[in-house]
Amino acid sequence: MSEKMIQGLRQDDGPWLLLHILLPMFMTLFFFESLRVFIGLIYFVNLGAMTIGVSVLYIFLLLSPIVVLFIKKIGAYRIVIFSAVGIVIFRLLMALLSWNMSLMLITSGIATMLYGIFVASIIITPLQNTPERLPGRTGSISISFALALAMDIMFRAIGGTWDITIGSYSIAIVIPLTIITFIIIWLIGPVCGAVIQNSSSTPKAKKSRLVRMFMGAGFGGGLFMIYTLLGFPNVVARWTNTSYEFNTVSVVIALLLYAILVQIPKANNLVFRREIILVLNLLLIVAVMDIIYIHSVIVSVFTGIAVFAMMADLSVLWGIVVSRGGDIVDSGLFHFFGMFLFMFLILFFALSFVAGMILPALEGMIPYLLMLATFLVFIVSVGVSVSGFVREVEE
Repeated sequence: MSEKMIQGLRQDDGPWLLLHILLPMFMTLFFFESLRVFIGLIYFVNLGAMTIGVSVLYIFLLLSPIVVLFIKKIGAYRIVIFSAVGIVIFRLLMALLSWNMSLMLITSGIATMLYGIFVASIIITPLQNTPERLPGRTGSISISFALALAMDIMFRAIGGTWDITIGSYSIAIVIPLTIITFIIIWLIGPVCGAVIQNSSSTPKAKKSRLVRMFMGAGFGGGLFMIYTLLGFPNVVARWTNTSYEFNTVSVVIALLLYAILVQIPKANNLVFRREIILVLNLLLIVAVMDIIYIHSVIVSVFTGIAVFAMMADLSVLWGIVVSRGGDIVDSGLFHFFGMFLFMFLILFFALSFVAGMILPALEGMIPYLLMLATFLVFIVSVGVSVSGFVREVEE
């Protein structure tokens, strides 16, 4: 890569595009793919065989954000780079070792674990002198999350609901993706190094750490909804007896629309107004109730609205971490509690599929779990928006 090109990337939007859009986008895409394999294999090896083996303990890898509390002296930026390199390596190993179930479980578990460390660190890695016309850190990373989810859904749509990045022929797709990601990581040092702000200089807010940690419940509930329902148009189609293709188009359009609007200053300010956040979350509840219970003729449209609202909520929820002097400890605790709740919900979600033979009392629990997760997102996101805990979502 020529020095002239690197100098060009250093100007204007280059650092923002690399560190707050492209890198978290590919990391989140690899996370979605790894998490799906990881949870699926744990279920297959244990509950699918009507046994509970030692491999179920791998689920605790989801709690990895707590690790940043013990390695915080390294610095958020270095943790971001190290974890990103690890995610790419183990995502590539997943594709190369797809013939062995045990190795797939290990590699997907490590990739999932590293993402927990990555996301807890990237949120508190700010850039200096970012142009005001660009969205702030939390809005930018929520854009990358939306784009990653759109890519993941499209990969599955191409395979007719089967993820073409997983399986025997996935290497043809995974290798180009990993090469692109390694180039992005390599560019971040020379392009972003001079403008990365030292997060350790951020004022501490120890009194609010416990509050932030429990607000991570909103993040866990949102991730659960994306993983089990909103990020799977085929699940919505089966549940509501609607068109998979139309549901896919609705969700992808909603994700792309969110990514576009948040980059437009006036639209950004409108989306994150307290009143709009409240309206979006009320529509989120209506949409989830429609998907689960009502099945109206516009349920596919409601699904897209719900996904849009969830992306806006992610930005608000991450705003909890960075507002009022939040640091890497706050981020680690927030994401740790969120992943703990996600793990709890996933375990009950999985148990409900075999409840008739193991725990009859859990049979039919899925709708209640989905509504519980939705209300957690609603309470936390609307609560912090209305109360003013997050004074500025876009810092």
